[in-house]
Amino acid sequence: MDTSRCINLKPHHFIDILGDVGRGRTNWHPVPGYRHALHSIARSLMENRDVRIRMEVGIDDICEPCVHHVGETCNDARGHPFPGQPSGKMEWNLMLDRGWCSLLGLKQGQELTARDFCGLVARAVSLAALKQIYPGQPVELTQKRYEDLLAGLDIFCGGTGQHGAR
Repeated sequence: MDTSRCINLKPHHFIDILGDVGRGRTNWHPVPGYRHALHSIARSLMENRDVRIRMEVGIDDICEPCVHHVGETCNDARGHPFPGQPSGKMEWNLMLDRGWCSLLGLKQGQELTARDFCGLVARAVSLAALKQIYPGQPVELTQKRYEDLLAGLDIFCGGTGQHGAR
């Protein structure tokens, strides 16, 4: 385990990064206007599968430098939420992260390696679970998210095919 750094990370942020990897994204760049740290955190995770991460359902290391991080919250709005979904990113993110923590048996502040997090996801993820975590989304979008996540897990795990797909 790499003890030189521990990344505070929302579960859904890591899931999003894995989905990006599954879609073929291999490099990240700063997003103009936001100033969040997705680009540097994603690179850190991909460069060191054994980096320690600490589960954070509030403001994590990606959110910390963002212009929408105000106090202990995010004041950004979601562009086009589906009916019944929260319009604020903070509420949406809390819902997602609580869903992921519940599925994976994780708690706020719990530490593990990025590799171990991916192992938990690989063993627990299913299309049915994603439908519960991301309610109200079209089936095609959830199916694509699931496929991208499985592909990202396979790449992150070194192409072992041990993503435990259901």
